[in-house]
Amino acid sequence: MARPTFLLVGAQKSGTTTLTSDLGAHPDIAMAPRELHYFDRNLERGIEWYVAQFAGGGATAIGESTPEYLFLPEVPPRIIEALPGVRLLVILRDPVARAYSHYWHNRARGHEALGFEEALAAEADRLAVESSTERARWSYAARGLYAEQLRIWMRHFPPERFLILDSEGFYARPDEAYQKVLGFLDLPVWRPPDYVNYSTRSRARGPSEPMSSATRTILAQRFAEPNHALVKFLGREFAWA
Repeated sequence: MARPTFLLVGAQKSGTTTLTSDLGAHPDIAMAPRELHYFDRNLERGIEWYVAQFAGGGATAIGESTPEYLFLPEVPPRIIEALPGVRLLVILRDPVARAYSHYWHNRARGHEALGFEEALAAEADRLAVESSTERARWSYAARGLYAEQLRIWMRHFPPERFLILDSEGFYARPDEAYQKVLGFLDLPVWRPPDYVNYSTRSRARGPSEPMSSATRTILAQRFAEPNHALVKFLGREFAWA
């Protein structure tokens, strides 16, 4: 059975759903139908279960998208063992905006009862658990520490295995980003049939309330040094870093 040739590992709330949808429309790509969470929540099901989820067929590239993977340090060693040749796609969003979008994602699903500022204050205690599901759920600010996460991943995979996209550029220049992904996967130029709506459809539903300016300022200050570390680590600029 075919195994995935690439994984979209995060970051959550950065455009992974949009990219997954349009990669799945490509005639030479077979995407898993949903987030499989094999390397975090479903490892006990075994590799046979995992590879059985991929139709594969005659596809040139086979992929899975589980955005929680990027945040969880136990995941990359599991992936390198099972998929030693896999390529890795990453989309990074302004961590302030990502945190707030993540919060409203939880509110919409009935998971979060606290206010945003209260949830940020409670985050450290909420993350002091073994459950990957709980750590992923409450990691509003922690998931924005991208340099820390990528350092862990690059202890297991060489830098050339990664394509790292900026979420803002991904939405502002969708064709450029999409073709860059296809090139990374050794696929020819192609465009999804509904490409005209690519940059707007998945951001139609934003936060229900705007973030307070005071909280935004506090978070911007909180992420200033981690963002600088990211720029230094990757050797590239981001509009929000």
